[in-house]
Amino acid sequence: ALREYCEPYLTFRKPGGGFFLWVDLADGLDGAEVQRTAVEEGLIAPAGLAFFPDRKDTGDHIRLAFSWVPEDELREAACRLARACEKVANASK
Repeated sequence: ALREYCEPYLTFRKPGGGFFLWVDLADGLDGAEVQRTAVEEGLIAPAGLAFFPDRKDTGDHIRLAFSWVPEDELREAACRLARACEKVANASK
């Protein structure tokens, strides 16, 4: 679903397991702005900066939890994330 809906806005490696997925945002998208806008869409997509103790991350990452969410809800989450990314991308133009 992320590839289907969000591909112009982000990249990631398919996880082989685990609980979280690190997402690299496209140039021009700020993780904090995507996080804020995702909340408006009803989705929690934490900015990567919060997970780096030295705060040296560039702010172009988000972390998504996927391990306990049913597949149909993951598809809906991908749609909401795409809307959030689109809004952030359009606001920066």
